[in-house]
Amino acid sequence: MHAETGTELRAPGDLTRIDGDPLYIQYNGLWTSAKVYTASNENSPAYKAECRLRAPNVRITKTSNGEIIGFSTLHPVSIHCNMTLHGRKGKLQALSNWKTKYTHLSYAYSDSATPVPMEWISQSSFKTWDFVCVDDKQNPVAKFVSNNWRTHKLGRVEFLGPKAHDERAREEIIVCGLTMYNVMMLRMNNFLSLGGALFNNTGPFTPAQIEAARREGGVEPEEVEVLEDKYVNGKQH
Repeated sequence: MHAETGTELRAPGDLTRIDGDPLYIQYNGLWTSAKVYTASNENSPAYKAECRLRAPNVRITKTSNGEIIGFSTLHPVSIHCNMTLHGRKGKLQALSNWKTKYTHLSYAYSDSATPVPMEWISQSSFKTWDFVCVDDKQNPVAKFVSNNWRTHKLGRVEFLGPKAHDERAREEIIVCGLTMYNVMMLRMNNFLSLGGALFNNTGPFTPAQIEAARREGGVEPEEVEVLEDKYVNGKQH
């Protein structure tokens, strides 16, 4: 039985459609790893997620070839976190000190070499804790749905819009969604994060930051392989 439906993700001018196959997330008993799968392939998960205390704290691997598609490092005080997605270094940056609002720069949802800022906002209730991702035009493109009362089945990821079937876009959402969830879990259960909420500078990416990201682009494929090899079997060399 999958996670409950929760709040529906709706697009402007379309009150019913959700595009793309949702991905479900199920953790093991210790909450150290999870499988990410479609409804029709629960026994053959598309991705494996690992969550651990040492950096990188969240790591997502493609099960078909063992490729690490992304990982992120959370910080005990700072409410921002660092991410690497397909070899590109980035940041999940808080837009507010107290509200659950984050942003990241996306290459997958950009139509040019310049990444576009995406925004994550929270829709929470007593039973569910959801994060909606909107693009630079404020159109919803994905939703990370969690169920606070599930022991192992955390929830699912829904996709919407023209890139709902785009593999790179879906993988970006998976990495960012799981990072977002773990960041908020850390903030809720770590009193040091209160200091970060008080003193961290928050807000959108500046034009200079976006331009710097455009110039840097991504690392070459051979560098990605070296980067991934550093974390073989969860051990940093």
